[in-house]
Amino acid sequence: MSKLCIPLPSTSVIGVASSQASAPSSSVFRVETEITTVSGSGSNSLKSIATATGSSYPVGICVFLPNVTPPSTYQLVAANTAENIPLVVRPADYATATNEKVWVQRM
Repeated sequence: MSKLCIPLPSTSVIGVASSQASAPSSSVFRVETEITTVSGSGSNSLKSIATATGSSYPVGICVFLPNVTPPSTYQLVAANTAENIPLVVRPADYATATNEKVWVQRM
């Protein structure tokens, strides 16, 4: 069973908000309309998104891909899980010990 990808503002606790909830920032959730496939080496692939330290895609970010079939949501997690497309996608810049992050499909 897949987990949901529900970004929450950092000031909120489920059921109790310490401040008014705001829309998720671009470092928490993004809609990627240019991505049309999860595999492959082209710039339109989920694998092509840079995830190394210093990129704008931090661990925990969720991306919605409306132009893949079927439309899907993925979350970047710190892991060395083997690739299992479409459930687990290793980015092209994946590197053992220095950039162990994978995209995990969420519902």
